[in-house]
Amino acid sequence: ELMKIDEYDANISSDVNEVILALPEDATGNVAVYVNGELYETVAVENGEASTTLKKPGNYTVRMDYEGDNVYASKSNETSLEITKMKSDISMNTQDINVTDKDSPVAIITMPGAATGNITINVNGKEYVVDINSSTVKGLNGILVMPLRNTDLPAGEYNITATYNGDEYFLESTANGTFKILKLEYELDYKYNGTTVVVTLPEDATGEITLDINGTVIKAPLINGTATFDITDVPLGPENATIFYPGDDTYIGFEDVVPMVTEKGIVLTVEDLIKYYGNDEKVNLKVTDCKLVPYANQKVNITINGKSYSRTTDENGTASFAVNLGSGEYEITAEVNGTNSTGKVTILPTVNGTDIVKVLRNGTQYYATFVDSNGKYLADGTEVQFNINGVLYNRKVNGNEGLAKLNINLPQGEYIITATNLVTGENGANKITVISRIIENNDITKYFRNETQYTVKVIGDDGNPVSAGEKVIFNINGVFYTRETNASGIAKLNINLKPGEYIITAEYGGCKVANNIKVLPVLTANDLHMNYKDGSVFEATLVDGQGTPSANQKIEFNINGVFYYRITNSAGVAKLNINLEPGSYIITSTYNGCSISNTITVNDHTLTGSEIENIAKTSINNDNFKVGTATLNSNGNWNVPVYDSKNNLITTLIFDKNGNALG
Repeated sequence: ELMKIDEYDANISSDVNEVILALPEDATGNVAVYVNGELYETVAVENGEASTTLKKPGNYTVRMDYEGDNVYASKSNETSLEITKMKSDISMNTQDINVTDKDSPVAIITMPGAATGNITINVNGKEYVVDINSSTVKGLNGILVMPLRNTDLPAGEYNITATYNGDEYFLESTANGTFKILKLEYELDYKYNGTTVVVTLPEDATGEITLDINGTVIKAPLINGTATFDITDVPLGPENATIFYPGDDTYIGFEDVVPMVTEKGIVLTVEDLIKYYGNDEKVNLKVTDCKLVPYANQKVNITINGKSYSRTTDENGTASFAVNLGSGEYEITAEVNGTNSTGKVTILPTVNGTDIVKVLRNGTQYYATFVDSNGKYLADGTEVQFNINGVLYNRKVNGNEGLAKLNINLPQGEYIITATNLVTGENGANKITVISRIIENNDITKYFRNETQYTVKVIGDDGNPVSAGEKVIFNINGVFYTRETNASGIAKLNINLKPGEYIITAEYGGCKVANNIKVLPVLTANDLHMNYKDGSVFEATLVDGQGTPSANQKIEFNINGVFYYRITNSAGVAKLNINLEPGSYIITSTYNGCSISNTITVNDHTLTGSEIENIAKTSINNDNFKVGTATLNSNGNWNVPVYDSKNNLITTLIFDKNGNALG
């Protein structure tokens, strides 16, 4: 049996609630995880790592026992860590709403995506508790959103406090806000025909209207939103009238002064019109005097939607005007002989859809309701058309409520969908937003083997983070890795690649995202070009995982098969003196598994005769001697004669072409 390796690192570390045992990269097998002395789980070794996740806050001692494999002997290590409750930091956005908006939210509470338990709500001293569950919150992009809706609050101003009571993972927190429940505003419609004043409010307005004409006060009840006053006995002449309404539980009150001309003149009436798109109903107009005697053959000038038209009254003083506009609300203005009147035209749509936001490939689809020009639902099986992303789809109405569906299977992004009612020819448009199942994925730049890693968050069909144990596939540098999400829906891949630029992809549930990974070297150096023995030094610079110079670290240099070791200074620089013969060399610098290579070029520098003479003067260093003219001998070396003060030759010095003394 082969002897197994027992001298290797088995480093244990923790990151928030995750504990990791780092083994040699080629290690295989399983690791038994013991928490506070009890077996917690057994995990497989992948790419030299085994990890476990602790879910609840508390103090833990974690021991990880590696069983070993065919190469490595078993080994154990342990660590202690404390998992504390996290801050919840809920927030609240409030909005003012109308008193009739019974199901509209007055406050939106935002909380962490993994929060559980309940929230205590206090509105002007009235307190109630809302449980956090699928019917009270919605998940989106890793957070929970709880809308608080108006049910029966009367008009007024309100203070609201929301207190999240915490759970086993999160601390308690509170948010405050204010909102108003507003009475409705509306447009007052006032008509006067010489004998009658008609004041029209919204149909469900209640109470009574007071009309004051020069001190003569008349009151009339609102019936279906209309109060009618008979002013037959009002004397002729120009008057002003005051109309007063105190309001009710739903609508604000008003006091308005309106002109009232009771002398003979033109009364122009424009009837409001409500119809469905494509219906042939028309706007009716009538021209009379103040006693309702019709005026025939009167030219009525009409303006609607920025365009002008004209019609002529018949013997009954009436005229009609066809409106062929798209669905919406329009003001129509009519004028005859200086008298003006306005009305409202409402074109109801024959196709109705709503914007949708959906997670990629979940069950949310697009629906639209179709009616004919009389407002009747299109029959079951009637064909309609959808256009999205430049592609046309024909679908049929299903059921007796005019409903048709289009499944949305598009990649993440924003789209405009057009639904076409083929019976009426009307189009309706909505926005479709498809969000990725993988979020919070970012490009990263890190130094070689520092603690920065690549993480993604995975969300499910409901927009909330998935639970622990969901598998995410990563691909980087052509190698596939499978990692599981933790309790917060986050999957992590440790990046232990050599310096360089990489593209990483993460894939889950048919959704794929890509990011750039840049690994920076902790060791850097430049190529060196030098002359033979010019005193040049090769320098390598070391930084730590944050890019800060790293001092007092041993750097290994390998040049020409010889190893040298130097210590970095306070600037992180290690220096090696270069005394090589002329030529080109590869130098390799290594630190903690990170190696870089550079080229050192030593030039063959041939000295001149005068340079050799100066070297000779320096070498004899004696004022009583002097050197003569340097000459090349038959071997290509320099001969330099040396004379005494009487010009007697005492010796001849020999140097090679690079200035090295040979004799």
